[in-house]
Amino acid sequence: MAREAWYSAAMRMKRERILSLAKTIAEELVSRGLIVCPASREELARRLDHVLQEEIHLEDMINEEVREILKAYESQIRSGAVDYQRMFQMVKAKLVKERGIIL
Repeated sequence: MAREAWYSAAMRMKRERILSLAKTIAEELVSRGLIVCPASREELARRLDHVLQEEIHLEDMINEEVREILKAYESQIRSGAVDYQRMFQMVKAKLVKERGIIL
């Protein structure tokens, strides 16, 4: 899948929506005087967009890793002995904690 077309599994947001969100955040931070922006607001928005995209990509990668781990429990999940969503959240929380990631 092309990098520009991927959707976040976590937030289901298109890249364009994330850029729009970054622009809104940049505008609010500057207009409220919460930060002093040495660059243009557009540059700040681009940098925020990059950070948001990277964070979402990181979460997508973790989600994919969790799916791979849970493949080992496929038969238990199919039989109903293990709840997929509950197990997914538990494994994800464990990976996040082990790696010191803040989502």
